[in-house]
Amino acid sequence: NVTHELMTPLTIIITSLDSLRSTSTDREALYNVISVNATRLMRLIQQILEFRKVESGNLKIRVSQGDVAAFVRKCVEAFAPLVSKKRLRVYFQSSADRIEGWFDSDKLDKIVYNLLSNAAKFTPEGGHIALDVTTHDEGEGRLGIDIAVRDDGIGMNEEFLKHLFEPFSQEHTGMNEQRHGTGLGLAIVKDLVDLMHGTIRVQSKLGLGTTFFVHF
Repeated sequence: NVTHELMTPLTIIITSLDSLRSTSTDREALYNVISVNATRLMRLIQQILEFRKVESGNLKIRVSQGDVAAFVRKCVEAFAPLVSKKRLRVYFQSSADRIEGWFDSDKLDKIVYNLLSNAAKFTPEGGHIALDVTTHDEGEGRLGIDIAVRDDGIGMNEEFLKHLFEPFSQEHTGMNEQRHGTGLGLAIVKDLVDLMHGTIRVQSKLGLGTTFFVHF
């Protein structure tokens, strides 16, 4: 499966480069095709390398103090333009203007990005994605933070939800057969959440969308 996902954009890139030799070729259109597939290939490679790091146990927590709400908001704002072609609307909401705490920004960024990417992949054109951040006092100087990522996409069946966080797992239905992926994104999210001593759960129904709940 991973080999197929790597070869598809690579083949498109090579074919497009060959086509540039033709004087009658629409070079701007080919440039866009090459750019999109090169970016896709890079993300696939980064995902595989990230999974190997997690699997080998070489990832360490590196925390710094900051505003969690502001950081997640920036993650959402950076992601929104990536789905503009699908006319997807991405919303952010926080229960507090500032949420001060100690957290690993690199890993939180990867968690948020992968969850948003997963939502975008399975949400039809013109759909909606919402990310909400809420907090509650857990006592003894500890702050509970909940991140919910909701979409109104195609959803998943109950049987597949049992295997959702397993590496290389993908649901094969008539609704998602045209969508690509290695099946590593959510496995990486689960491992990173575990590494940060958090929890993750999901609610989903076919045709009604999906919500991921992450708690730290």
